[in-house]
Amino acid sequence: MNQAFGLNSYRPRSLRARSKRNRGRSRPRPFRNAEDKQDLTQGAARDNRLCMGKQLKARPGHGGEAQRIPAWRGGRRFDAERRLGLVGRGWAGRSCRLALWAAAVIAVLSTPGLFGQSTETNTPAQNSAVEKEARELGEFFKTCFAQWHHGGEGVLSLEEVNAVIANPQARGNEAAAAVLIRWTLNGAARDGGGGMSLEQLEELAADPRARRRFFQIRDHIWRVNRTVGRTLFVGRDPNFLSFHQGKMQDCYFLAVVGDLVCRDAQRVRSLISTGGTGYRVGFPSGRVVSVPFLTDAEMVMGASVGTDHGIWLSVLEKAYGLVRKERWESRHRENPGAGSGGSAAPPGTIADVMGHGGSTGPVITLFTGHRVVTVRLDQWLEEDSRNATNKLHQLLAQLARGKPLMTTAGAGHSASAPVPKGIIPDHVFGVLGYRAAERRAILFNPWGNYFDPEGKPGLVNGYFTRHGVFELPVEDLIQIFTHFDYEDYEGYEPEG
Repeated sequence: MNQAFGLNSYRPRSLRARSKRNRGRSRPRPFRNAEDKQDLTQGAARDNRLCMGKQLKARPGHGGEAQRIPAWRGGRRFDAERRLGLVGRGWAGRSCRLALWAAAVIAVLSTPGLFGQSTETNTPAQNSAVEKEARELGEFFKTCFAQWHHGGEGVLSLEEVNAVIANPQARGNEAAAAVLIRWTLNGAARDGGGGMSLEQLEELAADPRARRRFFQIRDHIWRVNRTVGRTLFVGRDPNFLSFHQGKMQDCYFLAVVGDLVCRDAQRVRSLISTGGTGYRVGFPSGRVVSVPFLTDAEMVMGASVGTDHGIWLSVLEKAYGLVRKERWESRHRENPGAGSGGSAAPPGTIADVMGHGGSTGPVITLFTGHRVVTVRLDQWLEEDSRNATNKLHQLLAQLARGKPLMTTAGAGHSASAPVPKGIIPDHVFGVLGYRAAERRAILFNPWGNYFDPEGKPGLVNGYFTRHGVFELPVEDLIQIFTHFDYEDYEGYEPEG
């Protein structure tokens, strides 16, 4: 099935466009004489000094002080601008700068389609290519429907799509199609119902956004297979600054993993080993899970897998998904109709098992072997609003010395509680540490997002966030969140 789009000889569009641009370019001309080569060599050396922002010798007429050239004005660009007079102090330099700015403004204003101008965005040739792409993708979806569907009702069920996702033989285009269809049917995943007919698949292929998403998934699979493959750790892995939460709603799991990686990355690395048919994950609680090799679709369904880090996090996700699936089956045997999360439907893929929320308590226990203590911060405020903040400060200061795993959640649960900008309601955050002297907690958002508050950081504007990491005062933490969980292995008890 991968031959339909030439996956074996496939390269992403960016690489194909780059090779087309380079095609036909002439080779650089040789130096005309030795003087040209000497001038270029001296100019490169001067550019390197300017790029480093090093101090130059004092020049006459500048007060005898050493002049520092900013690094952003160094290099060949600065040298070229100086020769053209664009950075000069005289009339010529100002005129050139004004002319360039005017040309840039005119070019922007005359760009078709800006400021509500209605224009034809595609040429007839482009429209023909788009129609051909939609037609080919529709034919490919028909082929997938014929091979995946085995019933007589004419609807592709979730169980059939899940079987393709778990099939290691489904690769490339077929895996991308399964992921796209599975995400389209994600609203019906909770109760195990829903499906997609052949007509709906044709409509999906005709949707420009769905086609774009399909090619993005396919390109991502191709890049990961070409660079990382099934390698567990790459470079400085594991590193919590190198992953992002995917479409699965498993923040309760990734928040704990990020906290554990921040505390002891090598310990996480020692949990996973490669076996003959997959991976072996030995959790500190004593639980050992055999994880089959990830399929192409599974690498896309979970946490974001990039080309700069291995698939260790996806393996951990699948391992915990297998643990949760076994718990569901055990509960279902004891009490038929009462599965995990209150659903009687059997879990399909790992995304079904992991992707509908959960509690951090079982995750912390699995990774540590210790029990978990849950503090209801909202109840502390209701019982003693004047001393609740100091009580939490004392607990965090005591916990910080032992570095246990900690998480917090519950933003937005109360109508009266503030939800600052950049804080996601109903989301779990890892607590990486606590600065007792400054009374500030360090939190981690598994989304790995970036956020800059507009105005003074605080309960209204939010907090500066870099790859999900931000700090906030303990006075704000107890007002925003309602739950605080921590690993209890030394019997921590809040004073007072």
